[in-house]
Formats: sequence, C-alpha cells, structure tokens
Amino acid sequence: MSDGRTVWWPKDSAWWRREWVVALGEEFGCAGPAVIDWLTCEAKAQNDGGRVKAGVRSCARGSFVDAETVGHVLSRAVTLGALDDFHTADGRFTARISGWEKDNERGRAAMRKANQREREATGPSRPVTPGHGDSPTGQDRTGVTADAVNGAPARTPAPVRMPAPAPADEPPPFGADVIRLCTLQSQLARARTNQPDASARLRPTRRWHAEMERLLRVDGRTPEQVEQVIRWVDGHHFWAPNVLTVETLRKHFDRFAAAVNAERPPARDRGSDRRTRAAVAFAELLRPGAEEIEGRVVRDAT
Repeated sequence: MSDGRTVWWPKDSAWWRREWVVALGEEFGCAGPAVIDWLTCEAKAQNDGGRVKAGVRSCARGSFVDAETVGHVLSRAVTLGALDDFHTADGRFTARISGWEKDNERGRAAMRKANQREREATGPSRPVTPGHGDSPTGQDRTGVTADAVNGAPARTPAPVRMPAPAPADEPPPFGADVIRLCTLQSQLARARTNQPDASARLRPTRRWHAEMERLLRVDGRTPEQVEQVIRWVDGHHFWAPNVLTVETLRKHFDRFAAAVNAERPPARDRGSDRRTRAAVAFAELLRPGAEEIEGRVVRDAT
C-alpha cells in the first residue's frame, strides 16, 4: 500500500508461496494463476476454512479456462502442495487451500498491528475548551454581551434557514415488455444451468430491467426481435450455457439477430403470388352478378 502498511486478506493465502504461482504460470501460462485465483475467491465465498466444493465446469467458466486445462492445473496444484485433501468424482471436486487458517490468522494479526500503528501516529483526540469571552455564541461566561455593556439591547442572532432537500427523483417505471422479457430470460437461464446458486443469482433485478430498457429504447430493438433471440440462444448448444444475463445478451445481440435472420425460411417466390392472384380473379368472374341474381329471383317468383 502507499502508506507503507501491510494488510492481509483471506484471498492472499493462495498467493503466500509465490513459487506455486510461478510454477503454474510457467507450465500453463495465465491459465494457472487464473484457476488458483478463482479457487481462493470461491473459498472465501463458501467460508468453510479454506475448503472449496465446486465443479470443474464452474471453475472453467469462472476463470475463463477450458475444462480440460482446469483439470490439469488442479492436478499440478495438488502435486505442488497448494491444495490438500483433494477428491474428485463425476466432474466435481473438493479441496482445501494449503495454509488457509494460518495465513488468515497472520492477516488478522497484521491488520491489528497496522491499526495500532495508525492510532499511535495520530494520537488521542483532545476536546478544545473555549476560553473566557470565546464562547461560540458570542457571549462570555458571565452572560453579558458587548452590546449590553454599551447600553444597547442584546440582539438575538437570526436563525439560519437551511434549504429544504430536493425531493429524490422517482425511478422510471419499466414497461410490461421489459418485465416480461427479463422474466423469460431468467426462467430459461435457470432451467438450463445446474449451478447451486443459479436460482438466486439469475433472478430479474433492477439492473436487468435497465439493460433491457436500453436494448429496446436505445438500440431500437422490438420486443418480438428480443424474444426471438432469447429463444434462439436457449436452443443453441454453445451460447445457451454462456449467455445467462441480459448484459451478455445485449453485448452480443447483433450477432444473435443475424443468426436468427439467416435461419429463417425463404419467402415464397413471386410466381406463386401471381398464380394466387389469378385464381382469385377467375373466381370473381365466375361469381354471378346482381342482375342475374335479381332475374333468378323474379323468375322463381313468377
């Protein structure tokens, strides 16, 4: 840090032995440190003493590394001693980051020491006592003001009028199409993912609604186009597990819309339209006119 203090956090436990990170970086490039960083963040989120329970595919998505490389990085981390109690089965694994509790205690001790140094540097705060005649209200300890000594009546200071706070702007309401499309995206995304926190993480939020509002109003998309793209993504083998939020949907919307238009069936040829119009005209010629109908009615009546 810039002030010379050292603050330790639980995430720093995986980076405590730099040779692990260097070894993984030399062997796997940036994929090695990325996987270790994701594991430490996940261990902090699960708050189980440095133990991580996750899937290989979840780790791959979180660290932007393919699943096969993630498996090799985990195996190498176990060999180096960065991970303890490693077990894997059916694409999921459990492990404990080596030295997590020890480094957490070291981090807490370092933070306590840094706070103590800061208190010693600033010193205890002492209240300032106003002296005689230095009262904040302009009146000394005897209760006599300067105007009263000169024979003038004591003046009461006018109250300070503070401006009233401006009313907070009401949040713009979201239309029915925005809410409907966000709900559709949430339902389809939660149905196609097996992550344990998907039900809570993929619920429609205000951020989703605002992003969908921009997609419709700023980007000029229609609700029908957005719904077609959402359903097309849900049926795509690659984009379905990778497009779970409205932010990602809007980011790649042009690509998705082009794919939807490319897969539409071709329009009917103009010859078919001409034949249809000719058939309609021929039927009009065969239909009896009003004079024929009236004459037929008259003949039947006579």
